[in-house]
Amino acid sequence: MCGINGLISWKQPSADNRMLVERMNHALQHRGPDGEGIWSTLDHRVHLGHRRLSILDLSEAGKQPMIDRETQTVISYNGEVFNFQELKSHWLSDQSFQSRTDTEVLLKLYRKLGKEMFPQLNGMFAIAIWDQQAEELVLARDLIGKKPLYWHFDGQTFSFSSEIRSLLELPWISAKLDEEAAYDFLTYNMTLGSQTMYQGIHKLEPGKLLVFNKRSEVQIHSFQELQLESAFPEDESELIRELQQRTRSVVEKRMISDVPVGLFLSGGVDSGAILGISHELGHRNMACYNVSYEGAENYNERVYAEQLAKRFDAQLENCVVQKEDVLTYLPQIIETYDEPQADTTAIPIHFISKMASEQGYKVMLNGDGPDELFAGYNSYQNYLQKDAWFQKMKDMPSVIQRFAHTGLKYFKAESNELEMMERILQKQHFYWPGAAGIKASHKKHLMSTDFMKRNPHLDSYNAVRALEKDFFAFKKSDQFDLLDWMCFTGIKQAIPERFLYRSDKIGMSHSLEMRSPFLDREFVQWSLSLPGKWKIKDGTGKYLFKKSLEDLLPPEILYRKKMGFCVPLKEWISETILSEIDQELDYFCQNSDLFDRKRVQTYIHQLRNGNESMTNRIWTIYFFIKWHRRWMT
Repeated sequence: MCGINGLISWKQPSADNRMLVERMNHALQHRGPDGEGIWSTLDHRVHLGHRRLSILDLSEAGKQPMIDRETQTVISYNGEVFNFQELKSHWLSDQSFQSRTDTEVLLKLYRKLGKEMFPQLNGMFAIAIWDQQAEELVLARDLIGKKPLYWHFDGQTFSFSSEIRSLLELPWISAKLDEEAAYDFLTYNMTLGSQTMYQGIHKLEPGKLLVFNKRSEVQIHSFQELQLESAFPEDESELIRELQQRTRSVVEKRMISDVPVGLFLSGGVDSGAILGISHELGHRNMACYNVSYEGAENYNERVYAEQLAKRFDAQLENCVVQKEDVLTYLPQIIETYDEPQADTTAIPIHFISKMASEQGYKVMLNGDGPDELFAGYNSYQNYLQKDAWFQKMKDMPSVIQRFAHTGLKYFKAESNELEMMERILQKQHFYWPGAAGIKASHKKHLMSTDFMKRNPHLDSYNAVRALEKDFFAFKKSDQFDLLDWMCFTGIKQAIPERFLYRSDKIGMSHSLEMRSPFLDREFVQWSLSLPGKWKIKDGTGKYLFKKSLEDLLPPEILYRKKMGFCVPLKEWISETILSEIDQELDYFCQNSDLFDRKRVQTYIHQLRNGNESMTNRIWTIYFFIKWHRRWMT
């Protein structure tokens, strides 16, 4: 796991650009404390940088950027390709190697296959390749979106990096807010697709290939898409056996490392499954990390983590977090996130990442994925139940719909029913994936008059439309199924934009590589294609996944109520937010005209008077204005 960056300037080559790449490298030091490298062409047109976190082949033979002496192709690579040994034996059996790294395999594989290499890779990666023969830069990001990659082109110089903070080291790139991204963030608590919060800085989307050629053209296309599988046996026992084989395989692949591998153990099904399978594979005394909160037992799962650790001979480290720890850490979240994400789970991930790193670990496994793939969230079943009302109202005459809408606005202005009715009237989907922030019906009132005059056509539903297009392409049908939609959008949006973004940011801030076995490309494709009847059955979410683990995990782990990786936000943080937000709001409104100040003050007043429904809304606003102060002013 590493940090990569670089720049190309055809028209204005300069030796000074190498010094700029050094600055970019320095900004990524936390991603790779074990070494750095810079490679440049003799004419100073191309410069590639790299920060190294040594996981495979800890010797100097694994240093990057790495050069193919025969073709002069150069690679700067961040990630792990878990099938590199299979690729090596299949395609490169006649080749000799100077290292045991997957990096060298990629370099030689590119020589053999060119861009056709990328669909062969199963892992997590952001790759930059300078193709000397074609005189072009090739960037690629893995299909699931585990590793980040950002780019900027001003017509003169093309630059890229693993993090935006590195791009901001370049003197021609300034931090200017993208107002459409800010508007969407307030609904989704994250940035979506190719957008970032910065004008001119773009995110390379998962499964995309970018080519910057000698004509200064930026060309982007997909090198891979998720494909629907349909060959599933009807027999439940056969399905369970296949799922067990797949689960075991993805965990085994993620244990490949020349340094010790640990596990974030929540005490739930997913991380418990990883621990149990690792134990079966012969990995004893695995270091596991759990977080608990002093005086907030409703949020603690320590007893379950202890039970699993004892069952599978693991060494459990429990990180006990106090309220004062959380309050001290709040400002650091802003420093870590050069793009905002109003997700409080960053807090527990920070504390266990810090502990694991301080104890010498570089690689951690986590249980991300099964809740999206197998419909494990309680909210999924709630949405399925509410969908009956939604469909019934959708079929009503428009006059009844408008009458119901008027009544809900008057009597239940803050209700989910009002939001649903507005979606019916606007012919929108009932379920907006990831829309955990401020409801669309409230957001336009939150924005200032000047902002809305500048941006009259902003519509955060565009993100849903884009996902809908991808969904129907995946299903190869125009038939809509709500359960399939929720699972698909969880993988396409929530996983890369929320979960993987936060684990990369928080983990790498502690020089820690995060691996998610259940986000293996082939596992995702198979699980996502699985018919919904095997995901929720008799009111049990993740039905088939849990059945496949019954011989591994005890029923009190498998079938207990899901808690989630939460933090006592209302109990611990609301008071701090309220004590700071007035001052922060003053500063924010003096330096921008995004929000209607009186509207925000109304929300604050309601929260102070006990309206807990305002907590998440205020947290979103608070996080955004704190982030804006750090990165935009």
